[in-house]
Amino acid sequence: MTEHRGYNIVYYNNVFYAVPQSLGPLDLARREDRMRPGILVGEDLGEAKELINNEGENRPFDKILTRLRQLLVKTIDFIMRCIKSLLHP
Repeated sequence: MTEHRGYNIVYYNNVFYAVPQSLGPLDLARREDRMRPGILVGEDLGEAKELINNEGENRPFDKILTRLRQLLVKTIDFIMRCIKSLLHP
C-alpha cells in the first residue's frame, strides 16, 4: 500500500484501488466496499496516481471510465464465483 494526495493506493485482485482516506477502513475483499463512491480503479500504480491527480477536474470521460472499471470488477467477481461453483459444486 502507498499513499498519494489523501488516497491509499492498494493492489488487490490484479487491480490498483485508490481509496480516499476519508472513507476510513475498508475490506477490499468485500464487493460492497470496492464499489464505494470515490474509489478509483487503475491498471497500474501510475494510472491510479493519474486518476487521483485528475479527480478534481471533473472530466466526464474520467467518471465514465471509472464507472466502467467498477462494472468490470463486478463482472469479474461474478465470473470467478461461477467458475468456483463449477469446480467445487
